[in-house]
Amino acid sequence: MNAALLAQWSNIGLLTFIALYIYASIIYDGGSKVDPHRKSWDWINNFWCDLIWPTTLLDEPNRASKWGITANFVLCFSFILFFLAFAQVYAPGGYWPTIVSISGIVAMLCAMLIITKLHDAIMAVIILSGIPAMIGLIYSLVVTQQTTALYWGSIALLLVLINIYIFYTHHGERFLPLVQKIAFVAVISWAFFINSTIQ
Repeated sequence: MNAALLAQWSNIGLLTFIALYIYASIIYDGGSKVDPHRKSWDWINNFWCDLIWPTTLLDEPNRASKWGITANFVLCFSFILFFLAFAQVYAPGGYWPTIVSISGIVAMLCAMLIITKLHDAIMAVIILSGIPAMIGLIYSLVVTQQTTALYWGSIALLLVLINIYIFYTHHGERFLPLVQKIAFVAVISWAFFINSTIQ
């Protein structure tokens, strides 16, 4: 498929994800680890995954779940399109287009499984399978001298690494929900920007 079309559909998907995320957060009434009895979404203390679990922290039905799950699939599919478009336009020759495409697709297919009880194990698989794609993305931006996208991507990657560090070490865990959302904004806006450069 044409790279520009892939990029356009990716951006439509990213915007759709944002809309679904916001809607799910509006109808969420399951509380957070800080306050399980709270009947509204807390942008500081709730995790993204709170929106996708079928039950709340008090084991009550989660009204936001189906919208959160839908949003997760839309996000993953949007990034699959992003990796495919990027590989066509920015990845240098040789094996790099294949590395970016395959690694990115595998990571996103795995990310679709975070809605299951395998969540924590899947996180490790996502990280490991996505490393080649991340290396390919950064290398491609360096080679093609896409300075803005490179700096923006470096900040986004740093935020992702901070998320991973907190997730596995539990150092500063109270800040993880907020850092997670900041990383979401950085990564999604970065992908949207790159997609917008693909004509």
